[in-house]
Amino acid sequence: GRLITSLAQDTNHRDMMAGRFGRMGIAGAGIGGLATAISIGQRCSHVREIVIYERAAAPRTRDTQARSRTQGRGAALLLWSNAVAALRSLGLHEPVDLASAVLDSTEVHSKSGALLSTLDVGPWSEEAGAPTVVIRRPDLLDILEAHLPSNVVVEFGRPLGGFVERKDHVELRFEDGTSDHVDALIGADGLSSVVRRQILGDEPARAAGYDAWVGITPHRPAAVEDGLAVATIGQ
Repeated sequence: GRLITSLAQDTNHRDMMAGRFGRMGIAGAGIGGLATAISIGQRCSHVREIVIYERAAAPRTRDTQARSRTQGRGAALLLWSNAVAALRSLGLHEPVDLASAVLDSTEVHSKSGALLSTLDVGPWSEEAGAPTVVIRRPDLLDILEAHLPSNVVVEFGRPLGGFVERKDHVELRFEDGTSDHVDALIGADGLSSVVRRQILGDEPARAAGYDAWVGITPHRPAAVEDGLAVATIGQ
């Protein structure tokens, strides 16, 4: 996802590498937020704490977490080579490979089953130096969560309401009336991003006229081929 950063007024992007940011804040514990926290933790040893503020509430028990493993966490994702290369740069080569399946080609079919087009993904991936894969979104989230550095704290049930850029910090204001402060704030809070809206303005989402149905089945149909993704266009 797109990441948008709010810095204290007398700082710039070079300050993070120069060691002036001791406490980083990230809005959103999705793929973008978790991956960003891992990257900062690995590359910026001077950052003493990274706090991820997640709107959703934390699971109450292990059983609840197991039952809701796919509920509200998405279904399947297709990760192109550049995304896989980015995950590998974070040291996630092995867990991502084990949890995913390599995609070699895709087909688009009509609602009657007629083949409309094909796309050979394999050669593109080989040229890019990393495979294109499909993976369950909950599995990818689990991998990212398991590899968070020790200086990362995830605070659940913390919906960000807005922020104020001060001279030497960013003041965070949450919907429940509480507040916090960080040296820099990174917005990774999804489609209805509070950070993006405050920085770039409130622009409503534009309906594209498409609905995509994505699901996961516990049983593999016999006709499904390895390395092939099929999209069916309906009405």
